[in-house]
This record gives sequence, C-alpha cells and structure tokens, in this order.
Amino acid sequence: MLSTLTPLVVPGPNTCGVVGHSTEVGNGGVMTETRDLSEGELVILDNSFPHEVYNEGDKDRFVLMAEVWHPSLTATERLAMQTLFACKDRFTLLEKAERPWGVGKEELMAALQTGAIDDLAFWKDCCDAGAPTASAALPVAKKGAEKGAKKGTATSKAKRRKAKGKTSGGGGGGGFGK
Repeated sequence: MLSTLTPLVVPGPNTCGVVGHSTEVGNGGVMTETRDLSEGELVILDNSFPHEVYNEGDKDRFVLMAEVWHPSLTATERLAMQTLFACKDRFTLLEKAERPWGVGKEELMAALQTGAIDDLAFWKDCCDAGAPTASAALPVAKKGAEKGAKKGTATSKAKRRKAKGKTSGGGGGGGFGK
C-alpha cells in the first residue's frame, strides 16, 4: 500500500513528521529517514516499510490521507494483501478489542448486528483498495501518533533529528517516494 499524506493543519514547523526505516542493501544496516510535515506539502509513504508518525507540537495536527495499491502489485498479490489485511483487522477487533484503522463505527456496528463480523468477506471489503478513497481528516494526538504509539515504536526527538537526510543515493530510504 502507498499512503499519501497531505497535512492540512500542522501545529508548527518541525513538530510533526514521519520516520521510515529500511534495510540498506549490501551492508545489512538499518537506514532511517525523517520527513517533516508542512501544510499542503504531499508525502508519499510505502507502508511495506516499518514507519511511525509523530507530533511534538502543542496542538493536534490534521492530515488528509489516501491509500492506494502499489502500482507494481499484480491482481493476485492485491488479493493476497486484502486477505492479510482482513485477518489483521479482524484480529484487532476480536482479540485486542480495538476498532481497526479505516473501519467506520456505523459499518462496524452493522456488521456486529448481522453477524458479518465473522465473515472474512466483510473484512476484505473493508480494505478493498480497488478504487482509491480518501479518509476524513483525522487528528493525531500530540506526543505520539495513533499508529506509532500503538506499535510501541517511539523514537526520540534527537534520533529523528539525526536521521534527517540520512539516505543513500537520491533519497527514497525508509519507504518514501523520491
């Protein structure tokens, strides 16, 4: 999946961003890259790379996010990814008692009432990215983004500052587009 992030409201310069991690080819080390978010400036992120988002500002930030399939995935690979995402989302709800990312409350309540919650087809429909859609602008609480904080992948401010610009070649480390 590719995520496009368009920051709509950012609490201040250099307060919000995305940290991506990838393995460097050849030496086995981990390459880290940080992208600060600025209002109106698009960031494209490949979600197959480990990453986290952060907000060190004193207010929430709002980002318009759209997710699309990576263009190099075949139809079979997209179907496999849908199944994987469906299993992950079902696990998130049933085992962790959390609402999966991108699943609306009304949609979830209807599935609970009809029993569709147990049907893998319901979950595949939830993560079907055949036609790209944009989610509503969502706030990310200060001092840690929803996704990053849940994964327990908090990165210190000093490490993020140090990681800025540390890429090989012309960029693209950590899952970011060039």
